[in-house]
Amino acid sequence: MGRRTNREIGQLGETIARKYLIAKGFRIIDANFRTPFGEIDLVAEKDTFTVFVEVKTRTSREFDSPLYAITAAKQKAIIANSLVYLKKNGLCDAPARIDIIAIDLDSNGDLKILEYVKNAVEL
Repeated sequence: MGRRTNREIGQLGETIARKYLIAKGFRIIDANFRTPFGEIDLVAEKDTFTVFVEVKTRTSREFDSPLYAITAAKQKAIIANSLVYLKKNGLCDAPARIDIIAIDLDSNGDLKILEYVKNAVEL
């Protein structure tokens, strides 16, 4: 695999995450939803829940799991993005949660590890 940009690695991770969620019975309803606070990687539905999914992808475990990239500041942004989405779509009273998918790729860009954390950030 040639050297990929961070954006390409992120897009590859989001594609893997999307396929994983669909295989687990989720319905993807939006992707890369932009707000003044940032972006929601994936928005899905499952069991009456709106599920906001943050995808973190790495090509090396040199700095441990990609889950460690979800700092307190990043959590605040994810929450703010999710609230904007809920308000914009009239879903403020609907059940919702924030999940995280952490993906490790090998040097060829193939999936090595996928970690899925349900309700990872309190909404």
